[in-house]
Amino acid sequence: QQGRSEWDIERMGQLAVEILGNLGEQCDSAAVAGVGVTGQQHGMVLLDPDGKPCSLFIGWRDRRCRERLPSGQTYRERMLELGADEFARSGCLPASGYMGSTLFWLAQNDLLPDNTQACFAPDYVASLLAKEDAVTDPTDAASSGIYDIYADCWNEKLLTALGIAPEQLPPVRPSCEKLGGMTPRAAQLTGLPTGLPVTVGCGDNQASFAGSVAHICRAATCWWGLDCAGAAPTRLWPTSYVRSVYRSATVHRYPTCMRN
Repeated sequence: QQGRSEWDIERMGQLAVEILGNLGEQCDSAAVAGVGVTGQQHGMVLLDPDGKPCSLFIGWRDRRCRERLPSGQTYRERMLELGADEFARSGCLPASGYMGSTLFWLAQNDLLPDNTQACFAPDYVASLLAKEDAVTDPTDAASSGIYDIYADCWNEKLLTALGIAPEQLPPVRPSCEKLGGMTPRAAQLTGLPTGLPVTVGCGDNQASFAGSVAHICRAATCWWGLDCAGAAPTRLWPTSYVRSVYRSATVHRYPTCMRN
């Protein structure tokens, strides 16, 4: 359907395991300390109570929140109106395709079952490898547009305004903390040891930043591609500055994924 970005998350998970298996064939598995997980931010999938996907993965390029309500407003415009100044605590305004925007669209169209939980793609892959409940970290949570980056938790006041239940969001745990151990099935498919630590996922931009600099608290990076982007520890950005520009949606103030 035009304007949709929908993916088979189970196939995505299978491909991730296959790629991990290819890497496992090229290394000494006894020397591997653990499996770190990162991946695309913003997009989401709904899981049932058993942790099985019950929706397609809706990616960050999805445009359904640009559709118009009977009032003439787009879903995103209505969302920003309802959330008002609470979005200043998110560090960025949610665009169509962000988890918060997609959950709002689903709720508005009665397509958000009560017994489901949203998660990001890296959360699902990590839970698949370790057979643990899907959890997220502050870097991915902040990419949703509904996370309070100052209180370091989901913004319940904002969620109430948008009609999203807090229990439908994943628990937030520290970036790169151990989630669990590699299951026997995952170990068989990847050639890695059973019980090998699998970490809580983190955002792709934050992971690339942490892997590119020697001291994450004293450095910044900038890279170019189809667009231009950069990263720096949020403590280097004055709160007053971030609040003055956040409405433009050009500056995203996300937590750094690791600490020195």
